[in-house]
Amino acid sequence: MPSVEYHRRRSGIESVADTALWIAGYRAMETERRDALFRDPLAAVLAGTRGRDIARSMPNARATAWGIALRTRAIDEFVLSAVHDRGVDTVLNLGAGLDTRPYRLDLPARLRWVEADFPDMIAFKEERLRARVPRCRLERRACDLSGAADRDSLFESVAEGSRCVLVITEGVIAYLTEEQAAELSRALLGQPRFRYWVQDVSTSSVMRRVRKRWAKQLEHHAPFRFFPSSDRWRRDPNKNEWVAFFEGQGWKTTKIRYSTEEGERLQRAMPLSWLLRLAGPVLGASKRNRIRTMSGYVMLQRKNDEERS
Repeated sequence: MPSVEYHRRRSGIESVADTALWIAGYRAMETERRDALFRDPLAAVLAGTRGRDIARSMPNARATAWGIALRTRAIDEFVLSAVHDRGVDTVLNLGAGLDTRPYRLDLPARLRWVEADFPDMIAFKEERLRARVPRCRLERRACDLSGAADRDSLFESVAEGSRCVLVITEGVIAYLTEEQAAELSRALLGQPRFRYWVQDVSTSSVMRRVRKRWAKQLEHHAPFRFFPSSDRWRRDPNKNEWVAFFEGQGWKTTKIRYSTEEGERLQRAMPLSWLLRLAGPVLGASKRNRIRTMSGYVMLQRKNDEERS
């Protein structure tokens, strides 16, 4: 990964690292809303002007901001539930980017939180947050997760001294191929103490549309590559093929929330949702369900692993 200059005045995405600034920009913008779904005061510190510029320049910025706000809120709640109700004593955030949950969530001081990302990202984040105090035992690991040796070494060190680990891959899986996602799944399952896995999910059709829409911004630097086949994995009518893919790898769904339903629950309707309401009666049950499950957030658990909650 090339060295990153985080605050040059450009608005486009020029590296994978820029996607972290992009998402932090949306979190900073959400924090400033009167009806914010969460408060992340450090997002502005990390995103800077460049992160906001990227966020505003992306196509469908309003819809993306909506999705990031809901995703952040849902994963916040998944993490808190896992830590307080399911016996999780270690959180491993893979591709952590500019996430600030160790600083802003109500976490026990004894909780171990491990962030893993590219060396440049880790260095930038440590410099920017040097004076900030996390609420738990925070560790940062510079690691290229595409290398099996680095990844496996990281997993072994995290498993050591942990009883129950929650893994987060927020905004990560979309950039992997099916083969890489399956390899990551096998590596996680190879660690018996890695019991839960939180990630965001989408349907392949949505991911292909977004990839096409954002081709100019992402294609050369951070293309979406995860498009699991709905034909290859048996579909549950209440789930999308992304979820079915990981269930086929040896996981089971413990919690799942879909974006449209979360928007209704939190009174933050999806942009242009009124069009879907108008079209609903003529779409048919299958298409309505496809829209309902087009994106969301899931907490997976190892199959045959007894619940502790």
